[in-house]
Amino acid sequence: MKKIFIITAFILAFTYISNASDPKFTGIVVSKQFLGVTTDISNAVIYTPDSDGVFRVTAYGQDSTNGGDPFTVSWTDTSSASHSITLNMANNNNHFTGSSLVIRDAASSSITMSVSSISGVTIDLYLTVERIQ
Repeated sequence: MKKIFIITAFILAFTYISNASDPKFTGIVVSKQFLGVTTDISNAVIYTPDSDGVFRVTAYGQDSTNGGDPFTVSWTDTSSASHSITLNMANNNNHFTGSSLVIRDAASSSITMSVSSISGVTIDLYLTVERIQ
């Protein structure tokens, strides 16, 4: 019985150590804030992964008017194809909105964001990138 316990403990410890060194960590990899923005932002790097992966990019924006600020996420997938998606960041009566997007990004290829049509408003933008696979 003692041998079984020792063998089980060894296997569990080895499994834990193997998973702890896994380069494909899942969870939040970066959070960024762009506060008090009054001019357009073009191709700001949010995150550059060390390995290929699937990521969720989540954005929350708040502005000083009921306008709307086109928010674009750009990335390059593992087939070397470039993509850009504009998320609808139109504000409701409370002047805030959130949106998220799931992407597959290639290693060493930056995930970037742009915000345009900022005129006469001040925006606060909060971004989070999670590795989900």
